[in-house]
Amino acid sequence: MSRLLLGLMLISGVAFAESDLWQHLSQAQHVAPIKLMQDVERQFPGVIAEFSTELDDGVLTYEIDVINPRDKSMTELVYRARDGQLLRRQTGNLTSEDKNELQAAAKILEHNQTFSQLINQAMQTHQAFVVEAQLDRDLGINYLELELLNADGKVKLAFDIDQQKPLPLLTWS
Repeated sequence: MSRLLLGLMLISGVAFAESDLWQHLSQAQHVAPIKLMQDVERQFPGVIAEFSTELDDGVLTYEIDVINPRDKSMTELVYRARDGQLLRRQTGNLTSEDKNELQAAAKILEHNQTFSQLINQAMQTHQAFVVEAQLDRDLGINYLELELLNADGKVKLAFDIDQQKPLPLLTWS
């Protein structure tokens, strides 16, 4: 019985956090993630490899990781969503764990694209907020994995970087 109660508490906590994030994104004034990504793409060398949205004590922030294939570095940027102010910047070397993201980033460069353009393509048929987005490579496929949030909840999907189309086998809700 205690396990059941614990499980219900965890599920309701996740649903509450999701609902709180939805309310914040749909009602609060904030810099659009795509606009911020485009600004980062102009200001920093490399390719955005990851984007995430965090809501902590009512403060919405965006975290963006930029991979620079030339010097094999990763720069982590944290912005306040309300006004786009940079709160933190940290740069370090890529590790072996980053190799899949690095390969996917190289494919984006090979296609003369940007992360923000890829997100726009992937979201053409979705009316939702980008909550998370990440480059990855698996089974020889370079793809963008997206987590979107709309009034009905979260939806995950994947977009093939090489074929420039959704990966239906990797779409779930």
